[in-house]
Amino acid sequence: KIWKFNSAGNKVAEVPAAYPLGIDIDSMGYIWITAGSSDADPGSPPYFVKKLNGSGTVLQEWEIDSTEKWDAFVTTGGEPRGISVYDGKVYVVSQIIQLRPGNPLSAGKKNAHPHPTSNEVDCKLGYPVRVYDAETGDELAKWYALGGHDIEVNANGVYVVGHNNHGHIPESTDSTCGGQVGKYSHDGVFKTRFAPKKVICAPDTISTPVGITSDSNGNIYVAGGGGIALYSYPYAKSPLSVVKKYSANGAYLGTVEES
Repeated sequence: KIWKFNSAGNKVAEVPAAYPLGIDIDSMGYIWITAGSSDADPGSPPYFVKKLNGSGTVLQEWEIDSTEKWDAFVTTGGEPRGISVYDGKVYVVSQIIQLRPGNPLSAGKKNAHPHPTSNEVDCKLGYPVRVYDAETGDELAKWYALGGHDIEVNANGVYVVGHNNHGHIPESTDSTCGGQVGKYSHDGVFKTRFAPKKVICAPDTISTPVGITSDSNGNIYVAGGGGIALYSYPYAKSPLSVVKKYSANGAYLGTVEES
């Protein structure tokens, strides 16, 4: 099901929906979801894009191709966790799982990992963003972003969020990899990256971001876990969940909510 809440956080309605994974509302008020196909295992393919009315009636749907190939890699079963509808197009970002058979990025290295690490997927391979025509369901484009948990598209561009496992590795401050929100043009050209992992407890950092949206002014809101700041001194607990606000270009504007 999909639950609707008012601005005070009270549940005001339920919309029936089968196996939803990601959700967005278009300018006409229609509900768009990515969805699995099995009640027992909604995280298994095939996956679908579905357009619903306010009563939960499916008005339109099409299947998402969940197979990816990078050189020697073949992957199946990538969950389409994020969906955003903008300007007559539907943008879907998918996670990647079950990579096989080996890792060309680690070829020839001592103790080479047999599969890509999350760092390698985040920073070198990327997660697929598929762009569909909202009327026909035809795939118009596919490109790769550094993060696969959620997606938000507005007039300023495409924002993709996905937490990584950089930990205290210095690359977590790299401008093209360390930030966990990536901004792209509408056709997939990389612009900037912000919201770094919580390794130094700076106000703009966030531990495990999993959701993203924007307001009418183009400001970006990122939701996720605060976690525990393991790599700062003195060691200090962080909030379990946070919502942080950034400008359209990634400047930190404040913490909206924490609990």
